[in-house]
Amino acid sequence: MNETILQYLRDYPKFRERKEKAKWIGCIVLKKYGIELTPKLKDQMADLVTDMMNADRYWRMHTAEFPHLRGSDYDTKTIVEQQAMINLGYEPNYHNDTKHENIPQQ
Repeated sequence: MNETILQYLRDYPKFRERKEKAKWIGCIVLKKYGIELTPKLKDQMADLVTDMMNADRYWRMHTAEFPHLRGSDYDTKTIVEQQAMINLGYEPNYHNDTKHENIPQQ
């Protein structure tokens, strides 16, 4: 998906516009899963993706506010992120290893 988004950004200048982002991302994802893009669905795509992103934000907000609504995997974010870094060839928490002693003070 990473390379696909980059390629679309290179090939389609309209995709670079924030106001077009939701529509294009929705179409890219549906294309990935072989879902036919009808003219009606294309027209609704921006609203559909925006609703999905809003739903995700609400989920995160409510699970942060009400701990009893969290799933059993809620506290595994750090582990999942570190594993993803390892899979990408980074050392986990590599950004925490930098020394700030030589930064000039103003």
